[in-house]
Amino acid sequence: MKRVLFLFLVFVFISCTESTSPPAPPDKKKPVEPYNGYFAISAEIDSFDCSSQPNLMEVPQHVTITINGDSITIDDGGGKPAKGSWDASGRHAIAATEETCVPVTTKCSGCFAGHFDITFSDSTSFTGTYWIVFRYVGDCSDADCTDYFSITGTRQ
Repeated sequence: MKRVLFLFLVFVFISCTESTSPPAPPDKKKPVEPYNGYFAISAEIDSFDCSSQPNLMEVPQHVTITINGDSITIDDGGGKPAKGSWDASGRHAIAATEETCVPVTTKCSGCFAGHFDITFSDSTSFTGTYWIVFRYVGDCSDADCTDYFSITGTRQ
């Protein structure tokens, strides 16, 4: 029951923080990174070790990608963008959000963090994996677990 309540709270949090506004136009003074931009994401469940089937709503529907040197930011508009490393030669990135925790009961908090591992095939699309790690803190009966999704991003 705690797992269901926690997942419900995660879905509400994601739904309430998902932004559908387009990204700000790029700064004309800086050279534009060809992989920067606004991307729609489609996802399929890959695997999971949580007790209940994952929901595709766990995956951001849109992200803004910003690359600066060897760093990448993947922002879904939810307030805690995923940050990580960018390998330009392999067109590959790995990024993670900061962990967010919400109370499940007075003695238990559920925490989650999203992770991206993506590779661009060209400047208009990428494929990869998105996974969300669920961790419980305090007096909780649920075990930590992870949901994995295969994702494809398409420039909008």
